[in-house]
Amino acid sequence: MALFGKKGLRIEVVDGIDIESGVTLSGDKVTIGTGPGDTLRLGEADVVPAQVTFQRKGADWDYFVSDRGRTVISRGHPRAGRLAAGQEFRLGGSARLVVKRTDAPAAAATTGAPDKTTIPLVIVLPVLALIVLGVFALMTALRREDSAGPLLATTRWFTKAEPLDAALDACLAVADPLDGVPVARTAPDWAFRTWAAAADKTAAEALAARADLLATVDDAIARAHFLHGAGENAQASELYRRIEYAIPLGTRSCPILAATRRDLAVLELMGNRN
Repeated sequence: MALFGKKGLRIEVVDGIDIESGVTLSGDKVTIGTGPGDTLRLGEADVVPAQVTFQRKGADWDYFVSDRGRTVISRGHPRAGRLAAGQEFRLGGSARLVVKRTDAPAAAATTGAPDKTTIPLVIVLPVLALIVLGVFALMTALRREDSAGPLLATTRWFTKAEPLDAALDACLAVADPLDGVPVARTAPDWAFRTWAAAADKTAAEALAARADLLATVDDAIARAHFLHGAGENAQASELYRRIEYAIPLGTRSCPILAATRRDLAVLELMGNRN
């Protein structure tokens, strides 16, 4: 079944040494880069592994750009945002990729390594509240078995041991008022800026923006913990960076950002389990 009705999205290389190669977005995650595990593996010398990651979010796809390598995006946030047909991604000095509509998604990329089996997060997350303790115990066992290191600082919100909304309110309490300049809804910090620009924080628009921001952070933390439990620490790191884009504040005054920054350091030291 195609993700977008009768049409899906396909990434095609239109410039560079890998011209005419491409990948149709399917499953939960697609990566493009020069790594052996990338869904679409490029041969450009100035492209890095997993330089761009595409993650399914409901009926849409989000993109996340690695902080390594040079990436220029024609439309949208330079680091993360909602993917749309017509966008162009320039990787390194010569690779240019275009997002196109296509028929029903194929199972694998036209070039590169075979697609890896991934956890169907869109199925697991809706029932997260019922199974979170069991999943947490499983991931803890995996970490102990592989001597992966200490628990993540965001674990207290993932397991619901502490309320995430209280931590978010602590972050929002130090946010400076904004001037109300319109922000595109596809921008990663749309909910934060909409809330900060609202004169009346109890108004329907401000409350809706806060609820959207809370859901975004909660979703990113949950996904990051599942990926960490599966040994995909690089992808978990990308989700923590997404939280930093969603809440553009300093880490000293925001407990959420202080925790995600600590977890980023831990995950990047651990790397991916083989």
